[in-house]
Amino acid sequence: MSKGCKEMDKISQLEHVRLKAIHLEEFSSKFDKFPSVQSLVVNWNEWNDNSEDSKINKKKLKLLKKFKNLNELCLTNLASPEHLKVLLNNLGPQLELLDLTYNTDHKMKINLKEIQKTCPLLSTLEINVADVVEESQSMDSFRSLKKLQIIFDTNSSDKVCLSTLLSPPNLEMVHLSGFQVTRKELQETTSKIKGKAILTKIKKLGLFLNWKTSAEMKEALEKEGKRLVHAVLNMNMRQIDKKAVTFEFL
Repeated sequence: MSKGCKEMDKISQLEHVRLKAIHLEEFSSKFDKFPSVQSLVVNWNEWNDNSEDSKINKKKLKLLKKFKNLNELCLTNLASPEHLKVLLNNLGPQLELLDLTYNTDHKMKINLKEIQKTCPLLSTLEINVADVVEESQSMDSFRSLKKLQIIFDTNSSDKVCLSTLLSPPNLEMVHLSGFQVTRKELQETTSKIKGKAILTKIKKLGLFLNWKTSAEMKEALEKEGKRLVHAVLNMNMRQIDKKAVTFEFL
């Protein structure tokens, strides 16, 4: 968003806006001049470098609701859970797509339950290079979610609860990369697939595991992975191509 946008007094027809986080408060009084905005990209690089101890004015950020047609939000290198909570509390109820991308050392754990709670209409969730807190509770009430992409931080040793991540009932496309999982969790996930408790509407599934594991464990996981793939194909043989289901190590 340019200086001209800051000084604008007329209504703009812009549908896509890119903004640096350090300018969020500065431009907040002009948000109502952009009623047609559907997509907002906010870059947090300079905020992380210069404002680590600063807090966003929550009252000013409530003006984000002036973006009444906004349904896509992309946040790059947002490292503060508090700031994410403020943004989702104001914009979450109208979001259909949320993209959290990290390409620097500024990272944070992403709480999926918080996203589910604040974004009831979300159909696409993309998280790139981060730790994810999915907790142990099922996400089967996340009914709006159809596309899930998570690229995990490969330096993390946390094991994911795969069956929880795959439990939203209307998932159609899933891409999970760089994660670690136990053999027992894979077995439980396969069992739920066979019982048609999860992935009943899946059209494309890509599971790419973190290679940082022993040769013995890798072999065991690969065997369980083949059973999982077979279960998905067997359940959805009429609506899914064999090439659309992948289980492999990076």
